[in-house]
Amino acid sequence: FNVYKEVTEYGAILDDPSLAAGQIRTAIHVALRVKRPVYLEVPRDMVSADIVVPESVEDLGPKVDEGALDEAVQEIVGRLNAAARPVLIVGVEVHRFRLRDQVIALAARLNVPVTSSFLGRGVFPARHPQFIGTYLGVVSPPPLRQIVEGSDCLLFLGELISDTTLGVPADSLDETRLVICTAREVFVGHHRYEDVPLDGPTPDGRSPEAH
Repeated sequence: FNVYKEVTEYGAILDDPSLAAGQIRTAIHVALRVKRPVYLEVPRDMVSADIVVPESVEDLGPKVDEGALDEAVQEIVGRLNAAARPVLIVGVEVHRFRLRDQVIALAARLNVPVTSSFLGRGVFPARHPQFIGTYLGVVSPPPLRQIVEGSDCLLFLGELISDTTLGVPADSLDETRLVICTAREVFVGHHRYEDVPLDGPTPDGRSPEAH
């Protein structure tokens, strides 16, 4: 259990029949919501035990910091409006959260070049007129590298910078030019916003693509 706790989003040992129903429900909810692995351990002497299913259950909706979300949106929009050469980089979490259509609509609205990470290949239509290819650092074609590395605003959606996904280490790109939106966090330059979802409604009730 302690080993898997390091590599899962949620874990529980089902050794108490009065708690098992809630733990199972939480595990399933977390797996579906954040698209990350969970771990449930069932002791051998508890496999056939009857569990207590409560009549009412608590709301397991994700924690959203609406103030942080609103500030993050405003800062991202400000960065994009001020940029002369923005580029959109699409990652694997766009696929996990089924945001492909929203991202395509966003790209069309921004009218900027779009590339993908290695893990995000296929998320954005390869034949779309704004798609410029998969960025993999030094092995990328020179024209692609010039566009990405010469951008004054790199907007990452659903991807963190790493040598595995982008072919470059995290410190190889100028942090002041980066806007990184992941499942639950947003990084704008040196600013970090927690509990802000890649999907889900914004504080004013509009869908994310409305921003």
